[in-house]
Amino acid sequence: MLHFLRGSIQLSLWHVVMSGPGLPPCDSALTPTRRHMGMHSLIRSLLCLSLSIGLVSMALAGDRLRIKNIVQHPADYDAKVVTVEGRAKAVSTLPVHRGTRRCGGSAVYDSQLFALHDRSGTIGISTPGTCLPNVTKPVVENEQLRVRGIVRVDRNNPKAVPVIDAETVDRVKR
Repeated sequence: MLHFLRGSIQLSLWHVVMSGPGLPPCDSALTPTRRHMGMHSLIRSLLCLSLSIGLVSMALAGDRLRIKNIVQHPADYDAKVVTVEGRAKAVSTLPVHRGTRRCGGSAVYDSQLFALHDRSGTIGISTPGTCLPNVTKPVVENEQLRVRGIVRVDRNNPKAVPVIDAETVDRVKR
């Protein structure tokens, strides 16, 4: 709610500045000078920046899903990009393998599988790995993470558990 209020206040200020004919000069008998126009431009830029930061923070705050929602309704999220947050459990690193298009058929390093657990449930996560060794920091057990990726569901198996193919894995400091 706070993010929404902050965003609407910023939007209101933005509207006032952008729709008005300009800021009145310090002395109403004077015509606007370059200094006043520069101040108007500065205020407009600051309000634009403030509005952008507010909108980004609102988008990020509302972006995350509870894992339970994905697990209970996997078809609703199949092939969709989601963001989830939780603790890494049962982390395993896959051996070096070949054959992905992303690396041009050469070796793929540091691919991992792990379960991500939040208060609502647990879901499997797979990381794509890298084309060079030791490029990314591996996920470790009990690490708090924010994962953005694509939900994958086996449509031929209605009881299949969904998995997220991670695009980004970020460490969250608590």
